[in-house]
Amino acid sequence: HRMKVAMMEGETSRYELGMQVLEFNPKHDINKLLLRLSRSADAADAEKARVMAEQLFDNALIAAGLLQDPRPMLRRLQTLMEEGLRGGGGVAAPEDDEEEEEPAPALE
Repeated sequence: HRMKVAMMEGETSRYELGMQVLEFNPKHDINKLLLRLSRSADAADAEKARVMAEQLFDNALIAAGLLQDPRPMLRRLQTLMEEGLRGGGGVAAPEDDEEEEEPAPALE
């Protein structure tokens, strides 16, 4: 918040960040699995890899203190968790008697 206020007041030089470097480890299991998933003939797997790669990038931004708006990342993370719980753990989606609508976040 302080950085935004300073930028609005024209004090950007005091709060400017230098060039940031993203270090990518191609030997990490997550990166290896993402590469394999992204090369899948199944379009759904390739899309899942894309979404997970976006999440991984946002994780790096969070670690560096650079993520400006976490809301899209949180929605994506919740979706990934739901998919993982349904697909990986054999847990079926809860059944509701009501019409389907946009799911509310698990936490607010």
